[in-house]
Amino acid sequence: MRIHGLDITDKMIFSSERKKLLKEFEALPYQRVNDSPTVKHYTDWSQFETAELTLSSDGVSVTLSDVKEAESVCSEFPHDTKLVPLVEALALRKVSHHSGTGRIELNAKGRALVPANLKVYVRDSAEITIKSNSRDGSLSAFLIELEVPKGVTAKINLIADSDATSLVFGRLRIVNNGNIELNLVSSTAKAGRLETEVRLGERANSKFLIRSLGKAGSIDNVINVYHNGPESVSEGTMKGAAFGNAQVVIRGVASILENAYDSSTSIIGRSYVQGQEAKTIVVPMLEVKTGKVRTAKHSASAMKVPEDLLFYLQSRGFSKREANAIIVRGFLENPDDSEEIKGFIDEILNDVL
Repeated sequence: MRIHGLDITDKMIFSSERKKLLKEFEALPYQRVNDSPTVKHYTDWSQFETAELTLSSDGVSVTLSDVKEAESVCSEFPHDTKLVPLVEALALRKVSHHSGTGRIELNAKGRALVPANLKVYVRDSAEITIKSNSRDGSLSAFLIELEVPKGVTAKINLIADSDATSLVFGRLRIVNNGNIELNLVSSTAKAGRLETEVRLGERANSKFLIRSLGKAGSIDNVINVYHNGPESVSEGTMKGAAFGNAQVVIRGVASILENAYDSSTSIIGRSYVQGQEAKTIVVPMLEVKTGKVRTAKHSASAMKVPEDLLFYLQSRGFSKREANAIIVRGFLENPDDSEEIKGFIDEILNDVL
């Protein structure tokens, strides 16, 4: 990756901490360990390596309560990929103590690199929307951490929207001691990697719905849920839909750790493929390290549009194309979606169906 307009000798911008992080960026690989013995990398890191970008300082908009500049630029994410120290070095880290409705938005276009680095402490019930837009050969890259205390409910929407020429990298970490509802939707990009980590404390509750779709390029979506406290509950669904020549990957592990006795988890994967070159990989996994659990289940399935369902809808007067669109929309849409998420899914489906 080559970043234009980056002058690390500028003492006004690059502190010793940031310079150290940039050296780490140069030394680290994109990925330390292969994801699978049969697939070297689910993420096409070569697209990141060959990217030529210009750093942009005005592509991030934050509408949250009580936002301040952090004392250190470092996040709590491990430096297991070179993109983490890069974002820490280039973004102004902000901290918020937030309640109510909030929004974090990244807009990257014209081969720009737009980084964001935030820590959000949720004080009272809140709904936070995170929107990443990547266009025209750009890269949006974010590190976002949220903490939800006991007795607090938070709804978190993450929308990652990229075109077929652009890149996206993001990490979202949620430490949840209350109740959260996570709704993540993403489109395929030239190459993309999104990672979500949820850590559950005692009696914490988490519901998540992850959906990725597109007709060209690829997206690699990873979600890992860790039950740290007893009597914690997680329930998650992952859905991938690939059209044309797209590759959609959604995978993750629900882990019930040693001290999380009497906990429950469910992680379900579903995928839909339309097109001879389209490919979906949906891998939900379980890891149980205690002998006392209430529920631990996972499943995965792949499908094409059932011919009998197509026939039924056609017998009711719909054309084959209309019937196909009804079935795919029913697979992907959720009645609780915001208007913004509905519009995002509609725009992609109108292009491919």
